[in-house]
Amino acid sequence: MQRLFRKFAWLSLPLLLLALLAAGAVLGHDGRRVGDYRLVVGWLEEPAYEGLKNGVDLRVTKLVARPPDQDEEPPHSHDEGDDAHSHGESDDAPIEAGAPMEVHIEAAPDSLSGVNVQIIASGFAFAPRQVNRPHRDGVGHAHIYVDDVKVGRVYTPWVHLDGLEPGPRVIRVELNANPHNPYTYGGVPVTAATQVVIPEPGASAHAHTAESIAARQPMSVRLDWQPDPLGGANLQIATEGFAFAPQNAGAAHIPGEGHAHIYVNGVKVGRLYGPAFYLGKLAAGANEVRVTLNANSHEPYTWNGAPVEAAVTIPIAANQGGPGYGQPADDDGHSHNGDGHNHDSDADGHNGDGHSHDGDGGNSSQRPGGVKTLARPLASPVVESVEEPVEGLESTLQVEVTHRASGAARIFGFRAAPE
Repeated sequence: MQRLFRKFAWLSLPLLLLALLAAGAVLGHDGRRVGDYRLVVGWLEEPAYEGLKNGVDLRVTKLVARPPDQDEEPPHSHDEGDDAHSHGESDDAPIEAGAPMEVHIEAAPDSLSGVNVQIIASGFAFAPRQVNRPHRDGVGHAHIYVDDVKVGRVYTPWVHLDGLEPGPRVIRVELNANPHNPYTYGGVPVTAATQVVIPEPGASAHAHTAESIAARQPMSVRLDWQPDPLGGANLQIATEGFAFAPQNAGAAHIPGEGHAHIYVNGVKVGRLYGPAFYLGKLAAGANEVRVTLNANSHEPYTWNGAPVEAAVTIPIAANQGGPGYGQPADDDGHSHNGDGHNHDSDADGHNGDGHSHDGDGGNSSQRPGGVKTLARPLASPVVESVEEPVEGLESTLQVEVTHRASGAARIFGFRAAPE
């Protein structure tokens, strides 16, 4: 895949992007669907600050129908729930990075519950759409551990961990290639760890500002998924009029930014701090997965009086299902919610991060307020649409950038960059 970008220092921010998208200030990475194509545009460096050199980043993909068996055969098979392996030891052999690669992490208790973790990597790029595919140097995802117990995959630089026992906890992250092999550089694993003290329940406080917050501009979310050959499903969350701001989770409301909450079969299972998420083992049968867009202060967004949310139905065959989200624990006392945590209510009786904000939990195929949903029947495992890259546009595509204060405008060309 290629992405197109143009880096410039011609004008100071704020700028107004007028390319193929509707006029308006670009708020983080914003998406539009044009026929069978999807365009996602934003800044190379976000957040963008006035006076600092920056550039426009544009990704163009085409929606095509393709069943999952047309994908490349995965190189091996894991059980993400208990980290068991069903393949030879050589399949897990570390992969030496071809260029310098390192990772650092920062972790701090959330103002409401759990821990917010930031992964700061160099020489590495997250590539959630390439998970389980053949190795490409310098890209992949991360695996995260708490007290040396793997709790899940991470597809974005920020992740929220909930349900941790109070007291000191060691959080460790390792960078992994597309086929899950851990990266090394100079023969040394590319990993980082830090200790964080989890407060006792009820030690943090949170005040509601409102039951919901009305968006100031059109806002919507689209939720797509693909079955993961190692179990569960990989989610892609595309938003319009909204920017993920994990660094501000729990802070004061800033219009148009925030994070997402995810629910499975009506049970809240966590927060989303980026546009990709891995759902571990799901229960056999039809699993309704719902995502809501929420402000920094956790209140759900609405547009035209309707919640900004989307839902999909993920069918899981009887021989592929496991203990699902919100189901009773098994004999070892763990719920195996895919990320290794039991997202139960906190001391205040709230769910996960202190809010339930649930709708009717129904499985509707269309919700009001510009919300797009995609439901798949239980009997069919076919992925109805996936996004394929569109390449070669840099020779014809241009972007017009306007300085909002003065009205001065210039047209720039793009150049392609490999994903």
